[in-house]
Amino acid sequence: MATIRLRLAAFLGVLALAACGGPSSTGPTPIATTSSPTATTSAAVGCSGQPTPSETEGPYFKAGSPRRTTLVEAGMAGTRLSLTGRVLSRDCAPLAGVKLDFWQANAAGAYDNLGYRLRGNQLTDADGRYALQTIVPGLYPGRTEHIHVKAQPAG
Repeated sequence: MATIRLRLAAFLGVLALAACGGPSSTGPTPIATTSSPTATTSAAVGCSGQPTPSETEGPYFKAGSPRRTTLVEAGMAGTRLSLTGRVLSRDCAPLAGVKLDFWQANAAGAYDNLGYRLRGNQLTDADGRYALQTIVPGLYPGRTEHIHVKAQPAG
């Protein structure tokens, strides 16, 4: 089984920019009508051949999330965020068909533990790419803004 390498390109920088109300870019069109700005990034990240360090799964994982590329629902509060990246093997080859489960808190820092709001999964394409439309998650005690992702090999 290939070691999965997940690259969330410049994600912390995007969150910092969004949290500070930084300048908007000419990134993707917002996915919902909103007066909130859209946070985007396009940083080039190379492959070092080193595996991404493992972390604890994090709280609130819920199996069975729907397959989707947007977590934003009509009327949802928060700054829109477009998150893209690639999943690569240890030898930097793209990995197709990797299942990525995403989950996060809402703009107020609360998780939906009853349904699947701000939860979803998708498969990487032939070039190992993924694209997710979501919002910048809110703060909750003891953590900075973050999005959880769980990668599972194809098959």
